[in-house]
Amino acid sequence: MTQTPAAEIRAAAGAWVAAKDSGNWDATQQGALDSWLAQSDAHVVALLRAEAAWQRADKLVVLRPTRVRRMAETLKDALPTLFRAGAAAAVIAVIGFAAADYFTAPRGQSYSTAIGVRETITLVDGSQIALNTDTALRLDLSGKTRKVWLEKGEAFFNVTHNAQRPFQVFAGTHTVTDLGTKFSIRREPARFEVAVMEGKVAYDTAAKPNQKPIDMTQGDVLIATARGLSLTRKPARALAESLGWQRGLLIFDNTTLADAAAEFNRYNAEKLTVAHSVAHLPVVGTFRTTDAEAFARVIAQVFNLHTGKNGSTVIITK
Repeated sequence: MTQTPAAEIRAAAGAWVAAKDSGNWDATQQGALDSWLAQSDAHVVALLRAEAAWQRADKLVVLRPTRVRRMAETLKDALPTLFRAGAAAAVIAVIGFAAADYFTAPRGQSYSTAIGVRETITLVDGSQIALNTDTALRLDLSGKTRKVWLEKGEAFFNVTHNAQRPFQVFAGTHTVTDLGTKFSIRREPARFEVAVMEGKVAYDTAAKPNQKPIDMTQGDVLIATARGLSLTRKPARALAESLGWQRGLLIFDNTTLADAAAEFNRYNAEKLTVAHSVAHLPVVGTFRTTDAEAFARVIAQVFNLHTGKNGSTVIITK
């Protein structure tokens, strides 16, 4: 049976990983691999997936009980063949992707921001990561792949592209691989969003191991929830407005009052509560992230609503 181009790429990636782990790797082979990676972004993504599978097998051998250890050893021995058959993802799924965060536990530096605080990190390669309010991430730049684990919150990534040292962001079961770009990621308990402002990224999810990575380019916005994935395209203006938080601003364009209040609540200890009867009202305007009370007063005037306080909560009602 003739292999598809995607299957051929997976097979080649599996062969490269097996060769690198053989103990006989040399500069000539590295040069050949570098040339292969430079041919296509798909080659880069396939190699990263193959390396992740191989490393996961190694860690399972050390960390898991005997029955799973035997499965991991079988997986590692079979990987080159499995990649040629295009079936590696199915075997990995049997072992279980639920422990993805555990098996990829990062080394390196941790960063976090408090509610209402922003911070920008500049990496040694010139890449920058801007952390929004109440955000936590860890990064490990010690290996051949630059890795970031976004544990919660929102961050904007301005990545200095290097095909020889890919840049990956992990958020639970979600993985975003930089292919030369600027992008933002927002991780919430039940919602994941990635938006591409410039260049392109590859999105992958361990929750669906048989799904091919999704290539995203400038303007693409992907949202993942328990209901599934959606991929839409937004104009540059809308993407720029979504990054208003970098300037301490929230920009609303026909945003429902309920959603606007939820955004303010991310940045302030004092919370806004909106009555169900007025939750649908459309909000247009630009506000400072810290001006929740001022926002409530303006909304009350515009829509002839009432505001009141209950402790540290501002209540907006009809």
